[in-house]
Amino acid sequence: MKPMSKSNKIELHTDEYSVPKNCHTVTKKVFNDLGYEVSDARSDTHAIGGPSWIASDFVLFIGSHIFDAVLAALFAKGLDKIIEVYRQTKNNASTAHFYISSELSDEINIYFDLDTYNYENGEVITDEKEIEKALKKIPSALKLVESVLSIDLYKLLGEPKSIIMNYDFPTKEWIIFDHDSDASIFFADTPFAAAPKPKF
Repeated sequence: MKPMSKSNKIELHTDEYSVPKNCHTVTKKVFNDLGYEVSDARSDTHAIGGPSWIASDFVLFIGSHIFDAVLAALFAKGLDKIIEVYRQTKNNASTAHFYISSELSDEINIYFDLDTYNYENGEVITDEKEIEKALKKIPSALKLVESVLSIDLYKLLGEPKSIIMNYDFPTKEWIIFDHDSDASIFFADTPFAAAPKPKF
């Protein structure tokens, strides 16, 4: 039997220090109960190095071919459990990231980083309805990014390997927060900064 392509996979990676083990177990069970297989791992996600940005803490990857169907099932029958997992993760480590991710193409992944800190007024969003609204807007935000990410815009962003989205609670929209291209300021003054291209 051929291995399932990444576009049809669900993967769960959680940090063994910042994310409680029961959050990992509950998340996997939610998807199993919905009829989906989950490839999962727990590790020290902050210790993973390399020449590119890597998501840490709680990372739920859903392949692009099944993204809409899986999220629709999750929103219908498991959203309350995922919101509780999110709350426990944040209570355990307030700086922990909570990513739901997919792929835009073979070269680019997209990460929806749910951060309930309201940068406009300095408060933390605790209203469950607001968190639910943010999660339910992920599929439409993905479609919007897919519709505007032209070859020219991709080059303008520095040909990133990942695009990181944050939910802006004042405007109630997902917005591009950062990206990990060699041209990105994300890598400025680090060992991974791109070397100048030779001029011929």
